[in-house]
Amino acid sequence: MTTGHTGNILAAALVAGSASCARDPAGDTTLVLLVAAAIVALVWWRGASSTTAVAVSAGLTAALSSHTAVAAPGATGGPDVAPMVARARAAAEAEGFTHTETVQAGGAAAIVRYRGTSIPRGARVDFVGASGAPVTVEDSMIALPPAPGGATLWDLHGDGARFAVLEMTACGANCSPLRYRTLELRGNAWTVPVAQLERPAERTDVDMDGVPDFPGTLAHLVIAGCSRVRCGPTYHIGVTVTGPESWDGKTYTRDLRSFRPEYARRLAAARTDAAAHRARKGQSDPCPVAELQTASEIYVYSRILGVAEVAAASAADAVMAGRTTSTCGDGYHDLRDWPELRRELGAVKLPELTRERPAR
Repeated sequence: MTTGHTGNILAAALVAGSASCARDPAGDTTLVLLVAAAIVALVWWRGASSTTAVAVSAGLTAALSSHTAVAAPGATGGPDVAPMVARARAAAEAEGFTHTETVQAGGAAAIVRYRGTSIPRGARVDFVGASGAPVTVEDSMIALPPAPGGATLWDLHGDGARFAVLEMTACGANCSPLRYRTLELRGNAWTVPVAQLERPAERTDVDMDGVPDFPGTLAHLVIAGCSRVRCGPTYHIGVTVTGPESWDGKTYTRDLRSFRPEYARRLAAARTDAAAHRARKGQSDPCPVAELQTASEIYVYSRILGVAEVAAASAADAVMAGRTTSTCGDGYHDLRDWPELRRELGAVKLPELTRERPAR
C-alpha cells in the first residue's frame, strides 16, 4: 500500500470522526478520539510523502471545521444553547443523576435527560433554552412520547405552537396512575402553560376542523376502593366518562357546538352497548362494571345533548335494572350502588354545546 493511499484512508477516518461529532455535539468522547487521531496523523506525517501530507491535512481541516461549526452555533449569528446545557448537566450530575441523552428541540433549545439512583427520583429532564430559565422535571419515571410523524414537539393548538409532552409516574411503595404534563417552547424559552391537557398524547380531530382535540374526563365514579395496604391509589373499581376538549385561542374548552355530532355518535354507541347488556342478562360478570360504564355514558351524553334529566336517568336505570355492586368481590370497601352513583352523576357540571370556535 502506498503512503498516499494510506493518507487518504486516514483522512477519510478524520472526516468520519467529524460527522460523528456533528451527530452528537455534546459527545466528549468523540472529540477526544478526533484529537487523538489528529496527533497520530501529525506524527506519521513527518516521514510521509507530499501526497499523504495533503490528504491528511485536508481531512484534519474538514474534521476540525465541522466540529467548530457544531460546537459554536452562535458563530452563525444565532443564540447558542450549549453553555446552558453544560450548566444544566453539571447541576444534575452534582445531584447524582447520570446524563443519558440530549435532544435538540428546534432553534436554540434542548431537552436533556438523565437517570437517577433512587425510585422517587429515578428520572430527570432539563428543558433548556438560550433564553429564559431552565425548567427541571423529576419523577420516578418520565417518558417523552413523540408527536405524530415522529417529531419531538407537538402542536397542541393547531396553530404551530410547540410543546413537549411528558408521561410521568411517581412510585414509592406503590406507583401512582400515569399523569401528563406539557411545556411550551416559545422562541428559545421554555414555559409551563397554565392550561394543561389531561391526555395530550391522545390527539384526535373529532369535528374534522383541522384543530386537534383531546379526551378529557367529564365524570369519574369510584364504585369501590381497595382495602389492602399494598393496593395503592391505582387499584379501585370505577368508571370514567370522557368527552373532547380543544384549544379555542385562550384555553382548552369542552363546550364547542361542533362537538355535538361526536356526542350523538357516542350516545348511539352506548345505546347499542345497552342492548347487548340486556341480551346477556344473567351471563355478565358478577361485578357489573361494563353495565355501570354504559349507564353512566347514556346519562352524561343524553344530558349534554339536551335530554331531560328524568328521561336520561330512566334510560340509565334500565341498563342497571337487576344489577348490584354488592357482588364486586372481597378486598374492596365502601361499595357504592347505582342509585348513589347516579345521584353523583346528577351533580356533575357538564358542558353546554353552545359556543362557536373563534375564527382564526
